Amino acid sequence: MKMKILFSRVDPFSEPGGFDMGNFSIESEGKKISSQGNSRNLMMIYIAISDLIFGVLGLQGARGTYNFVGADSSFSLNFRSKGNELEISHNKGSKIICDKIDFLNGLCSGVDDFLASGNELKMSDSAYSDLHAAVEKLKQVRSGGY
Repeated sequence: MKMKILFSRVDPFSEPGGFDMGNFSIESEGKKISSQGNSRNLMMIYIAISDLIFGVLGLQGARGTYNFVGADSSFSLNFRSKGNELEISHNKGSKIICDKIDFLNGLCSGVDDFLASGNELKMSDSAYSDLHAAVEKLKQVRSGGY
């Protein structure tokens, strides 16, 4: 199953900064969960990416839950681990069920695409080290099998 995860900044033409506001969405098999469409759902996107990665990687066991809340946002997602599957739900009832590895692959691709599209932080930015530690951990876990 193809999983697509997209990240964006509100102002993609400004110099990227660790506290920039943005959105993200998850798409799979015609279903979509997104923070877009409500200004209350905007989040500090770089901090949110780090939180999302570390939170989902904490679900390596067969069972467990993780509640993601976008930094400085009203947007939240619930992740429930069920063996090799991940159930992702939004408080409005939207639900996506996928293989964990598909989610990790989509997450890795989404972050890579986001950063490669002119959104890379300067090394001196306060959010840089957390973001890159999270991305490195994601790539290690993904290459070792989830």
